[in-house]
Parts: sequence; C-alpha cells; structure tokens
Amino acid sequence: MKRKEDIAAIRQNWDSMIRSKNFSMTRIYHCLIQDSTPGISWHHLMCHNIARPRAKITLWLCYHGRLATKERLYKLGLLKDTKCELCGHDVESIDHTIFTCKYATVIWEAICHWMQINAKLFNLNWINSWTHGKGWRKGMFKALAAETIHAIWTQRNYYIFHRDTYTIDSDRVVKNIIDAVVYRGWKYTIYRSKIVILLM
Repeated sequence: MKRKEDIAAIRQNWDSMIRSKNFSMTRIYHCLIQDSTPGISWHHLMCHNIARPRAKITLWLCYHGRLATKERLYKLGLLKDTKCELCGHDVESIDHTIFTCKYATVIWEAICHWMQINAKLFNLNWINSWTHGKGWRKGMFKALAAETIHAIWTQRNYYIFHRDTYTIDSDRVVKNIIDAVVYRGWKYTIYRSKIVILLM
C-alpha cells in the first residue's frame, strides 16, 4: 500500500468486524478508496440508465470533455479554426455543440415539451440536477438526455462528413430520440403506463 495511515484504518475496521463476527467487504472497500478517488456528481446518470449503450458512451465522453469538438482538436493542434460547422457563429465547444447551438436548442426544447418539462437553459449541470433522485420521470429523462446528446453529436458528424447529401432535420432527430427511449423503456412496467400517456 502507498499510504501507511490506510493500514491503521483497515486494521481498526478489521478488528471490529472480527469482534462482532460480522464481516463487511463494503467497509474494507470504503477504507481503501477514501480520499483516493474524488466522487463525481453525475454517476447517477450512468447507473440504471435505460438508454442504448452507444448513447451512454457518448454521455460519458461528454461529461469527461472528450468529444472531438473543433475547440478540442484546435487545442491538440489538429485544426486551424474553431468555428461551429452547424451555425457558423460560435466556437464549437461541447457546451455550444450539445446545448446552445441553435440546432441543438430546437431539439432540447422539443424533448422537454414531450416530457412536459419547462426549461429554457440547457447544460450539463441542468441535466445533472434534473435527473438526480428517484421516480419514473427522472429515470425517463436520464435516457432522454443520453439519447439526445448522442443524437445531436451524431447529427453534427453526419453534417460535417456528408454535407453535400445530408440536410439537418430536427423533427426527424427528435422522433428518433423518442422512438429509441420508448422502445427501450417499454420492457419496464414502471415506464410503460407513463409512455402511453406521453404518446397521447
């Protein structure tokens, strides 16, 4: 072990478990990881998320700041400009591409309207706070957030690499997001009755 003070804490927990004859691997685990790994505030978005695996991976990349936006590629010395390909105005950062670009905002507004959520400002902190807690609406919105981020990112990539043949159709993107979440959520009884109400 790298830190000697951890040994004393583990030994103390070990001795108390032997005396009480009640072993708990969780207590040992928490002794090992305390202060070594900072907690993340968005871990609940990944746990029990019914979104497709590809959408959860895009969500994970987004929260880690690893999406290959023009801003990131510029910092790595791979591009000469950072202008957004979709709107042509702002710097193509993760926040701009996924939330504040006019094309992304239209999609988020449509998703929030479908879920009957009143929101005007979209960002990672908003998603984090809105999905924290329990309930069918929080669970559904976890999946919708992951699928929406994935769809916006995929739409951006299609536009960049197939701009001659690809046109941005926000209505189709929103329909695909909702279809993916409805399909994934239909197997869970907690979501099925709520999906029926939302689809009416």
